[in-house]
Amino acid sequence: MTLCTEKEILKNAEKGGYAVVALFALTMDWIQPIFEAAENERSPIIISNTPELVEEIGIGRYTAALKESAQAANVPVCLHMDHGFTTDEKTLGHIMHFIKNGWQSVMYDASMRSLDKNIQETRKIVKICHAGEIDVLGAVGQVPRDVKKVEGYQVPEALMTKPEEAKKFVEETGVDSLAISVGQFVHPITLAEPRPIQKTAEINFELLKKIRNATDAHLVLHGGTHVSDEDIKRAIELGVSEIKVAAHPAMAWADTLREYLSENPNDSMPSYILKRALLEVKEITEGCMRLFGSSGKA
Repeated sequence: MTLCTEKEILKNAEKGGYAVVALFALTMDWIQPIFEAAENERSPIIISNTPELVEEIGIGRYTAALKESAQAANVPVCLHMDHGFTTDEKTLGHIMHFIKNGWQSVMYDASMRSLDKNIQETRKIVKICHAGEIDVLGAVGQVPRDVKKVEGYQVPEALMTKPEEAKKFVEETGVDSLAISVGQFVHPITLAEPRPIQKTAEINFELLKKIRNATDAHLVLHGGTHVSDEDIKRAIELGVSEIKVAAHPAMAWADTLREYLSENPNDSMPSYILKRALLEVKEITEGCMRLFGSSGKA
């Protein structure tokens, strides 16, 4: 199947009452199990990654591998550049690089600016991207990204998305989708966290309802790892159509790898060492698709 636009995938998700997982293919090795999961579940999927990680891997060969896998797959696939920050002077260059390499969607996050600045800067990116038929994900409200202790953590209300600002932002920028802050947070995968993963994020559903009523943009949640299954389902019912998940599969992959090497300290065969860990990535991806309701929707 050829690659699809993000808005096409999310439009179908909204019609069908489900959400699509944006799964981070953090290494080249992760590509196969993620696509196998999508095929097994017959689910559309959004493959996401940050500019920094993609540049480390090498955007040319990484994109080529993703495109080859997408063309061989029988499910809708979108390639999405995650988190281009307005505070990073390299962001515009990253966006242009991804566009030239054939990605369908980019995120531009100016949420740390004032609303007027956010609108002004995002509008420029939208104009550039839409000229090349590239979808843009903008952001209003801030999702805390450096939460070191998740137990008992609550997102300050001042950081959450204000419905009237979401409405104004979407209308004046023309973004295709909107990343919102309604109580979820991100725990960096480079930091230690107790196991099992603590799903302690408290979603403000009344706020989510108001945001959904204020704008018809596709709504996106970051920080899906620390949201309970029940709250994930409720958020989807209230109009969220994309959920980004990074920490859960990364932690499971690393834990499984450590476990295998502890049990097999003399094994030096990469394929044997990685097999069990990559299976975890595949099974978690399948679990997300079932939980989000996208299984069987390809």
